[in-house]
Amino acid sequence: MFSPTDMPVHLVGKYLETARRSIRIATYNISVAEYVPILRRKLQDGVKVELLADYALSWDGKLFNAIGTHPNLVKVRLPVLRGGNPQMHNKIIVIDGETAFVGSANFTYSGLVANYENVLAIRNAPKAIATIQAELDELREVALAACGVMLGSSAGCADGTADFKGRAAEFHAALTDGKFDAAVSGPIEARVEQCSGGKKLKLDYGMLGATNQAPIAADLVDRCLQAQPASESASVYTRLLKLWKIIPPMEKLANGMSAGNAPAVIRDLERKLRELFVRDALGVDPVYPTVDQLQELRPLLGAADVQAGERLQVYFGPEDGLEAATLREMLRALDAPADSFVYVSTNFITNPRYAKTLVALSRAGVRVRSFFDRGRYLDENFQHAIDLLRPLGFVEPGQVVWDTTDSRAISIFDNALTSSYGSNHNKMMLVGTPAGIRTVTGSANWSNSAVDRNDENVLVSDDPYLAAIYLREVISQLYVYRYFQRDDAPAFQEEIRYFAAKSPCALTLLGQQQTACTLPNGQPWRPVTMASSALALEGVPANPETENVWVWVPQLRDNQGMALRLFTNHEFGGRWVTSVPLPRGWRMSFKFFKLPKTLDPNTQGLSQAQWEYGGLNNDRSMEMPTLAVQGIRGPYVWGNP
Repeated sequence: MFSPTDMPVHLVGKYLETARRSIRIATYNISVAEYVPILRRKLQDGVKVELLADYALSWDGKLFNAIGTHPNLVKVRLPVLRGGNPQMHNKIIVIDGETAFVGSANFTYSGLVANYENVLAIRNAPKAIATIQAELDELREVALAACGVMLGSSAGCADGTADFKGRAAEFHAALTDGKFDAAVSGPIEARVEQCSGGKKLKLDYGMLGATNQAPIAADLVDRCLQAQPASESASVYTRLLKLWKIIPPMEKLANGMSAGNAPAVIRDLERKLRELFVRDALGVDPVYPTVDQLQELRPLLGAADVQAGERLQVYFGPEDGLEAATLREMLRALDAPADSFVYVSTNFITNPRYAKTLVALSRAGVRVRSFFDRGRYLDENFQHAIDLLRPLGFVEPGQVVWDTTDSRAISIFDNALTSSYGSNHNKMMLVGTPAGIRTVTGSANWSNSAVDRNDENVLVSDDPYLAAIYLREVISQLYVYRYFQRDDAPAFQEEIRYFAAKSPCALTLLGQQQTACTLPNGQPWRPVTMASSALALEGVPANPETENVWVWVPQLRDNQGMALRLFTNHEFGGRWVTSVPLPRGWRMSFKFFKLPKTLDPNTQGLSQAQWEYGGLNNDRSMEMPTLAVQGIRGPYVWGNP
């Protein structure tokens, strides 16, 4: 599912309704009000619901608090204790242990309505889902252990009522304000005065300790809660080490490490040393590595990958090496640079290893395309990243790429659906080589924090049909934000020809060929090839608390007409947004209206509709894209056709 094309806000809600046994949610942010009654009904029906939320964002009065308490509900605030300003940045839902949703989108109105995002549904993949389930278990247990120590009791830790603000105010402030700091070469140094003294855990092995959650959690116990018995701190330390799958401090390797655990610990240490080597190699002169240097890194990047060969690989950070997993996929293009591509759609790129590798691949002849969000592009805090990427060439906002020889690789993604708040929030990459196309997605931004400190995930798939679906989304994004909906641009037509040669189903997905794709079982694959247009509306005299805004489209539902709901939010800049699917090239008629929230026009009719002007006459109209891609229309103004 892609936002805004597929309006995942509806589809996620429908899947939540299907739960029979369990719903597990681990997310940085969740705020869609419509999900609260769904989850409450499921709790009453006996469904076990587990809600794991980033500690800082769980206090803002959104769904975490609105859902209340229930015997079937486990609700945990997740502190990430690695120093700096780390986050529990996953966006995961698991339903009945059988279906998992992952991707870039927070479960918010911005994420599921107006940003450009992706949400990947995983089914019939028991090993991948088991890996996700195990990670959620781990996050929950570590959070509960830390909560129990900080409060001196586990009361309230599993139902979200534990009040760190009262019992451990300095701990709460440090986690919500991001005041814990960490140098790469050592442990965290709390800036909170109450935590400045006391025993400090010795971490003298550089970055190997900076990404290790367990000893830092113990360090907090030692420094911030001196009143706790030493034996209790030690027991929690031991528990955290057992639960967290990363290496302990070096002095613990010899003392107290069982023989059964030692081999796994040593393997993790070897992997981290390889990562350090890779970072050194990509950070020395020349600034941009040569092809030979990149080739030398590939065995090191792959040596510790225990998921090599899996059809769907699921990595969690920082323990699984997200940076190594992403670089491994990028460097596949070196097998045949002139016949390979790397397409990246992401909010920003500030990780220097990623940036340098993209530049080096482009110089080697790999076809590189990327996006950089307009807000980040103009932000002075991101100029260092812009400078590093500049050799790739930037297409400025509003510039239409017309010439097929234009080699500028990075387009500024100016999502104006929700004024200055809109963004491209994807974190996805497609790597195409003669051996096939690999899809990379997940929660992790292309930054240092994402791979070093946050709890994140990256998924890698070699499924050619999934790649074709993601390719269509990439073409859609190029259509809007590189070619500005000019399907007659020669450069855009060249993009389509290029993709058609790389992915057998590309033309079918775009609606440009009648023959069906063939699945591995020999059956034809005839995917839906609807075009769509996202609509933005401003100047609406509606109260979002009591009224909904709709768009009436006569061509929908077999030309009987259908109303589609628009959404707004405080981050939408006063605009309302939806997306309309229709066959390619159709002329769409439409008109906006509003109704009280208690009324659904598709089941209760339009008799009480408050039209923007003059009933059903004088409809607005527009042309749908001629390809099965997404267009953008608006912002329209209420009452001004």
